[in-house]
Amino acid sequence: MKIIAPLWARIIVGLMGLALAVSSLIGGGFTTPGLSTDTSAPLNAGYIYNSRNASLGVAMLIAAGFGAPEAIAATMIARFMLEITDRVAMSPLYPTITAGNLLPPLIPALIELSIAIFMLRLIFKK
Repeated sequence: MKIIAPLWARIIVGLMGLALAVSSLIGGGFTTPGLSTDTSAPLNAGYIYNSRNASLGVAMLIAAGFGAPEAIAATMIARFMLEITDRVAMSPLYPTITAGNLLPPLIPALIELSIAIFMLRLIFKK
């Protein structure tokens, strides 16, 4: 019996994937504050950030389209890990943790982790 992810999860993953993919198409894309002021390598950091988000956004769209809980869990775990590593990489810019610099990566990370855990529970519930 093939397990299909619930429609609400597929919609959330699809919208998050669409936002990631589209944000990389906007001129300059949306980069984190440290990358947008990187003058030593203006193409390297911003290009890697935007191309990473575009590829992960397309992967999230594909996973949402097929509805396989395994694919959704894998893409959500990958996105969660990137949220955490982005926060660690930008920690020199934000040495003091405040709600203003913690909530923007924390809210999507909690959504991604919640969906990944739900999908894994759905898979192993058999």
